[in-house]
Amino acid sequence: MQHHKISLVPALVSAIFSINANALEPLPALNIEPSKVTISGISSGGYMAQQMHIAYSDIFSAAAIIAGGPFYCAENNIGLALTRCMKPEPNNQPNVARLKSITETFDAFGDIAPTDNLYNDRVWIFSSADDSVVLQAVSDSLNAYYAEFIQPKNMRYVSSVGGEHSMPTDSFGYPCDYLGKSSNPDDHFINNCGYDTAGELLAYSYKHIKRPKTSASAGRLIQFDQENFLPEPTQHGLSQYGYAYIPEACDIKENGKASKCKLHIALHGCLQSADRIGNVFVENAGYNDWAERNRIVVLYPQATATLQQGNGNGCWDWWGYDDNEYATRFGNQTTAIMAMVDQVTANSTDNAPAAPPSKLTINIDQLGKVQLGWEHQQGVAGYAVYRSSEKDGPYYLVSADVVLENSFAIVQQPATQAYYMVLSVEADGSEGLPSKELAISIPGI
Repeated sequence: MQHHKISLVPALVSAIFSINANALEPLPALNIEPSKVTISGISSGGYMAQQMHIAYSDIFSAAAIIAGGPFYCAENNIGLALTRCMKPEPNNQPNVARLKSITETFDAFGDIAPTDNLYNDRVWIFSSADDSVVLQAVSDSLNAYYAEFIQPKNMRYVSSVGGEHSMPTDSFGYPCDYLGKSSNPDDHFINNCGYDTAGELLAYSYKHIKRPKTSASAGRLIQFDQENFLPEPTQHGLSQYGYAYIPEACDIKENGKASKCKLHIALHGCLQSADRIGNVFVENAGYNDWAERNRIVVLYPQATATLQQGNGNGCWDWWGYDDNEYATRFGNQTTAIMAMVDQVTANSTDNAPAAPPSKLTINIDQLGKVQLGWEHQQGVAGYAVYRSSEKDGPYYLVSADVVLENSFAIVQQPATQAYYMVLSVEADGSEGLPSKELAISIPGI
């Protein structure tokens, strides 16, 4: 890949995925749209996600961080990692101005991509005030750090959903206030909080999205050898094996071709690697059903415990336990993950996405029916209509997957403001660029 800018029925889904994940497979080269590569992570995976985003902002267009802090917070120091980057005292909070300065120095020396790339990216942050492992003050600092580089309309900070330190879902896991223990092998740090974290962060990252269907996913969860991307991975805090979820529409067809898709990297937290909890995170963190519906390949790299490095909980390297360049484009783990991204995107085509429909119109009748119209685009199979209650999204599909006509009508509830966008749909089902936003208000009755 060129380096330029570019829910659930757990038992059934788990059974299907586990059957498909038994045999090792090569990580495939797929047709990934270069501008639709995003990343997320929880806890140590959240720290690694923002490290990857900052180091490779020429690749990633969005990042989502759950219970994590700002870039280079630990400054290559385990003592700082355990204190100011997890449970800071009021007089020892992460210093955003200092971390911004360090980031700019890394930029000047070429250790990370130019920070100018970050301005138009989308960033989604989640933190619970009930989290006793990574205090909310740490995520407050992360939000302030990103605000130094990202335009405000492209940032969202979710801080009002409760729950202990975990990956919150809307259907799977322990009670929301449960805190797992490292001594209990059954604790996977996924909690049912009635909140679909994976769905929310994917929707914000990609701006427009389709809600999952109720049927079980039809794609494949594969297991691959991470040694292909870093020699002796278990000596560097990486597991021998990683995982990837490949939606049916993204898989390589018999003719050797693959439809255009997106790529998302999902990073587990400490004590959540497959070496410790099996496939629980990759099957139940909430990503795969959204991925299947929206043609998102999900890459699940895996960390592992390395006691000799002081990494007994299988965390990602965000404090320098493996090498001093852990937060840059030259770190062992960052380059390994990027090599995986390069492999998955190796079959990407240079075909430009379909242009959005033009000459959009929007009207409303006395009964509250919204009528959208547009000029037909040559060479497209149809259109998809998305709606949001907020300017700049995220937008959710409200039409059929493919609208054949150049118009669409929908009833909007009274006393609401809504925003619409229309996308062209290509013959293989992939969507093109979004149209301009159309806003309309429905008066109250």
